[in-house]
Amino acid sequence: MLVTQLREHQAKTKYPNPDNYIFSREDGRPIDPDHLQERVLYPAMDKAEIKRTSRAYGLHMFRHTAGSIGYDKTGKMKIVQRLLGRAQESTTSNIYVHTQEDEVAEVAELVAEEIFSKMQELQDFSGGLVN
Repeated sequence: MLVTQLREHQAKTKYPNPDNYIFSREDGRPIDPDHLQERVLYPAMDKAEIKRTSRAYGLHMFRHTAGSIGYDKTGKMKIVQRLLGRAQESTTSNIYVHTQEDEVAEVAELVAEEIFSKMQELQDFSGGLVN
């Protein structure tokens, strides 16, 4: 879907050759990412009332978002590693895939349920001798 959208966009530009940039300046040169960040991304974030903190936001945040969404949807770190073009799965896991606090709490509940159910089974089996 994304490739199709990008190809359609490029076909409508002044520079439709596959060797050209999909998004470019009026003269075909690449867009300066700092300019794009300052003139497009930051104003959009401000309008959406997304707080910006030093070195925490920028165009690179889309890479982190893609990694997190990819893993949330598939549960497959190896696939996300390939999507992001990382050499090591550990880099993908440690840097690019982020967990939500509610997910951590949910897993903690699952662990507690498992432990307490096993304790109940053991108590039932021992006839109440285990405290």
